[in-house]
Amino acid sequence: MTTIRGSAALLALLGIPGVQAANVPLSTPAPGSVTRQAILNAVRLPVMQTLDQKLISFVVTDLKVGGGWAFVRARPLNAANELVRDPASGAPEVWSVLQLQRGGWKVLRWAMPTDVISQAWEKDFPAAPRNVWPHRRW
Repeated sequence: MTTIRGSAALLALLGIPGVQAANVPLSTPAPGSVTRQAILNAVRLPVMQTLDQKLISFVVTDLKVGGGWAFVRARPLNAANELVRDPASGAPEVWSVLQLQRGGWKVLRWAMPTDVISQAWEKDFPAAPRNVWPHRRW
């Protein structure tokens, strides 16, 4: 028997607009873990290209994974361990939403926002668990 909650999750997974996936258990991968490295490496390439940096490391301030989705909020550091800001806005953080696809993490969106961009992203990705978004956990 399918419950209403199960039906909503199924519709969200099928990409039906206006349907939000249910909450799922979230975890924070440990520093140095394979999962954490894979997620941060996926985010690293577009950030390095956009910021014109040969090397970027991250000070992670929020990393949650669950249901094949991940959300990252981190401060990018250059090779000299200095904070790198968005040249256009001055924003000091990278935010990214990723999905596990074909065994690897794919960046679906990333930005260096000056506001809570995750509210807009939540509308773009209704299949993502509600509690993966930081504005739902604050």
